Amino acid sequence: MKYALPPHQGLYYFFSYVGVRFLGPWVLAFLAALLVSRLAKKLNKRFEDRFFESEEIELMTLGIFLTGYPGFFIYLILILGVGSLVSVVYTLFSKGRMPFYYLWIPLALSAIIIENWLIPKLGFADILGAFSLGDFVKDFFGF
Repeated sequence: MKYALPPHQGLYYFFSYVGVRFLGPWVLAFLAALLVSRLAKKLNKRFEDRFFESEEIELMTLGIFLTGYPGFFIYLILILGVGSLVSVVYTLFSKGRMPFYYLWIPLALSAIIIENWLIPKLGFADILGAFSLGDFVKDFFGF
């Protein structure tokens, strides 16, 4: 095993590297999904189910987890942008409040496509590289 690691590094280095580079983004996405889910449930309960239908919170949570880190930032931007646009259209045509029931998962897939295909294709991969969890942990904790 010592030949598979960089010189003078122990197993702790290997497990911290794997944990930060491979498991860290998914754990962070899971925690963000949990946080958003709890916050959405509390706000929805406080305002008497004004914001979300009961199934929408689970779909939103699933979308945040599936997009991963840093993809959930793109996902949240898409939700805000598309949600605002659709809400304005619904308000202009006096249709009432539009549930986002059918938008959560397609927007998650769109965020995944934007993150993995469109941003690198346009040459903006450095923007997502700024959110690299491995570099943050390396700079902050020194390993």
